[in-house]
This record gives sequence, C-alpha cells and structure tokens, in this order.
Amino acid sequence: MSAGPFLSIKAPRALLDRLDAYRYATRTRSRAEAARELLDRALDAFFEASRAEPVRRGDPDYALVRARRRQPAEALPIRETEARLARLKKMRNQDRGELIIEAVRKKDEADVSPVKASP
Repeated sequence: MSAGPFLSIKAPRALLDRLDAYRYATRTRSRAEAARELLDRALDAFFEASRAEPVRRGDPDYALVRARRRQPAEALPIRETEARLARLKKMRNQDRGELIIEAVRKKDEADVSPVKASP
C-alpha cells in the first residue's frame, strides 16, 4: 500500500490491458505502481521534449521574444468585461423585443381591412 494522495481515473479496457501487460513484464506488484511508473516516465519524456530553447541575439525570433518579455502582465478586467457583456445582452434582447413588436404591428396592420364609411 502506498501512502499519500491518490489519483483515480477511468480508462478504456484496452488501456488497462496494456497496463497489465506492462505490469507483468516489469514484475510490479500492482496496477497502481505500474501506472505511477508509466506516468512518471511519460511526463519526464514530455518535459524533456518540450524544453524551451534559448533565443540568442541574431536569431530570427529574437525581437519577437524580447518584445513578449517586456510586455506588462496585467490582470484581466473581469468585472468590467462582465458588466459590458451584460449591457450587450440587454441591448440585444431589447432589439429582439422591438423587432418582434414591429413584426406583430405590421401583421396587425395587414390583417385589418379598411372600413368604408356609410353615407
């Protein structure tokens, strides 16, 4: 039994079969131990392959990378964005309501036949 936090995942039967084959081949005691080993190896390989390469003066991307590093990192104005989105939705709904009212009014005008006055 291992101590500490654990991870419970749902996996397809084919993946569990491959995990069992790995477990038997490496003679690990449990599926969990085999999964930990494989996950550790996969993450190590991922981070090894995705290391950032240093950009040096004279490289084609040097100016771009330098400009990105100098850009200020500001927090997103969530409250302002939410308020603006709410205003836009309200305006859109009002426009839809006005269009519906206008369409009903036109339909009513078309349905009403002119009444002739009698002398």
